[in-house]
Amino acid sequence: DWTTRVPALDNGEWIWGLYGVYNVLEYTGETKLAARYRAKFDQMARNAKMIFYNGNGVVRAESGIRDTKKPPTPDNYYCDKVYYIDDFYEGDLFTVFLDLYGVGFDDTDREMLWKVKIPKLQAVHHAMSIDSKPANLTVMRGCWFSAHEQWKMIE
Repeated sequence: DWTTRVPALDNGEWIWGLYGVYNVLEYTGETKLAARYRAKFDQMARNAKMIFYNGNGVVRAESGIRDTKKPPTPDNYYCDKVYYIDDFYEGDLFTVFLDLYGVGFDDTDREMLWKVKIPKLQAVHHAMSIDSKPANLTVMRGCWFSAHEQWKMIE
């Protein structure tokens, strides 16, 4: 039921698509269309904290919407589930967006966005060989291996 909820995960992917489109449009001289895409990006940057941020680095993975016909106001959004972006997997694209472009975040907020994720960060070490020489490869352990996790690597 997505009629009264909004996801940070999917918006984290969408926001970078908007970013890419408005930059390419500007580069190719389509300035009027680029401005429309940039306006949507800027609107999301202005509203993201109000809609998704609980404070102390905690970002909601989903927010409930009381009235979908009203313009964005703080009292119109709420946390209806205990479901947060607290790992380095699915929500990274949205976290990077908040860190770089989110309006209203101070340095402490920005640092906390990443600190809340550290407890779930796990390294995986692989022994291998490169050109017949022993080598080690350290990677980040995945979680669900959903498209959200892999998508951040190509954005």
